Amino acid sequence: MNTESKSRMRLFSLSLLTIAGFGGVFFLANDVWTRLQPESLLDRLPRSVATRSDLYTKINAGGQIESVDKTLIECELESMSLYSGGRVLTARNASTIIELVPEGTRVKEGDILCRLDSSDFEELVRQQEIKLQESLAEQQKAIYDVKAAEVSLLEYREGTLVQLRQGIEGRLTLAMSDIQRQRDRVAWAEKMVKNSYMAEGQLIMEREYLLRSEITLRRVQGEKRHLENYVSIATLARLESSVNRTTTELEFQKMRHRMREKQMEKFKEQVDRCTIRAPHDGLVVYATSPDSKIRIEQGSEVHQKMDLFYLPNFKAMEVLTVVNESFLSKIASGMPSLIRLEAMPDEQLEGQVVSISPLPLPPSGPRAGNDVKNFLAIIKLVDTPEGVMPGMTAEVEIETGHHTQALVIPSSAVKVEDGTEICYVAMSDNTVERRQVDVEPATQDLVEVTAGLEEGDEVISQPYMIDESITIVDRVRKPVVTAVNRAWNTQPVAWGTQGH
Repeated sequence: MNTESKSRMRLFSLSLLTIAGFGGVFFLANDVWTRLQPESLLDRLPRSVATRSDLYTKINAGGQIESVDKTLIECELESMSLYSGGRVLTARNASTIIELVPEGTRVKEGDILCRLDSSDFEELVRQQEIKLQESLAEQQKAIYDVKAAEVSLLEYREGTLVQLRQGIEGRLTLAMSDIQRQRDRVAWAEKMVKNSYMAEGQLIMEREYLLRSEITLRRVQGEKRHLENYVSIATLARLESSVNRTTTELEFQKMRHRMREKQMEKFKEQVDRCTIRAPHDGLVVYATSPDSKIRIEQGSEVHQKMDLFYLPNFKAMEVLTVVNESFLSKIASGMPSLIRLEAMPDEQLEGQVVSISPLPLPPSGPRAGNDVKNFLAIIKLVDTPEGVMPGMTAEVEIETGHHTQALVIPSSAVKVEDGTEICYVAMSDNTVERRQVDVEPATQDLVEVTAGLEEGDEVISQPYMIDESITIVDRVRKPVVTAVNRAWNTQPVAWGTQGH
């Protein structure tokens, strides 16, 4: 090969190397340029793919363990008074705690929870016992008076009155006999005088004797009428009245004694109420709130109807949980749920929704004026293991349904802008499409998309990371009114680095 040919070959090789060098530099520069473009920032945004899944929708909420059967124990003392010895003794419907079981103590039925000072009521019992003895003595005296009155009535009716009647009847018979005999003598004397066998004076005397006999008869007949019409009736009435009076007095004494016995029972009942016992097995909980000024402690004064203790029944427990109104339509009685207790993190308890309050809970706290309503749901534990106590903090997971082939995305991918639910979808041309979507709550981390997305769409799972350097194409059915939208009100708008 001559010198000229070699020179041409070297020149050709150098040209190829030059071209290759420029090409490498071009591709390197193009790669650097591509990486420096604003659209490349889209690759760094976290994404999630809308996928189809069998979705078990759940609602999570916090709650607190309570007892289904929680017995409230109140102070049952009543105000009592008694008149004795010219003065009035009074025991108020209040007393002082002199003995108290510690809060949280497990007790059995009949165990003593609290003792109150019963000295005032015991004094009433002592004074009432004296009155009872007095009424017993008065009642016994009334019994004797009744018996004496009844005997007096019987004595007069069957004794004295009979004797009086017999005496009058005898005298009446004698008087009538005397009259008849004297009439015969007067007739005989008249015959004797007529035949001149007897002097006239003797006849006059016989007639005088007859008149006396008739007077005697009339007097005895008057005594009989007086006895039957007046004396016997008045005496019987007086004696019967005495029987009735003493019988009434006896009934009064019996009634007064019964009343005093009932009053004694009430006094003794108040003494018994000063010893408060557990009506059933349970855990002692003082019926006071942290901000209450009244404390259940030894030396404190309690009064009638004052709440003293709660006694929960450990055999039936439930969870009280607060549910936001947005989930209210998804919860119904009978839905299963899982409960985890903060005090027992390794145990998972089964439960069932038993009721949902028809009215919202009253607002409280600094947000009391907002429009969000909360409702109380009660979930009953299927089985209550040992160690579950009222007041424990619980985390509740309510299974609200099962959707097959549901389209789901992370709940963090949905933003609410001007009352519209929005998703940002990553497109193949390195832009982001802003879409309006319809979603339903599914789980704590996922939502179900019912409109606005298709399976396989990539959504930005952290929309707050999108900045102005990324081109956004608006596909919202009801566009948000902005300065750009007001200029092109009817057209979808794309903006980014070039649009600002």
